[in-house]
Amino acid sequence: RFTRKVYGTEAWCDCEGSGKHEDDNTRTVRSGGVGSRFLSALIDGGTAGVKMGLDIIPGVLIICTIVNLLTQGPG
Repeated sequence: RFTRKVYGTEAWCDCEGSGKHEDDNTRTVRSGGVGSRFLSALIDGGTAGVKMGLDIIPGVLIICTIVNLLTQGPG
């Protein structure tokens, strides 16, 4: 309601160009059969999971070390 008062109901648009955008939320289609695409997706997902895990580990170690030092002391 508030934005309708501020911006109105008539939208202005720039109609120049072909209307085809490069980044329009599409994905590339993998080549190959169902089995090879399935295995490729599993491998890509596993790779992404391992990379994320390795990115998270240093922060977890630092936080756990600080918590241990504060609660139990250095000795």
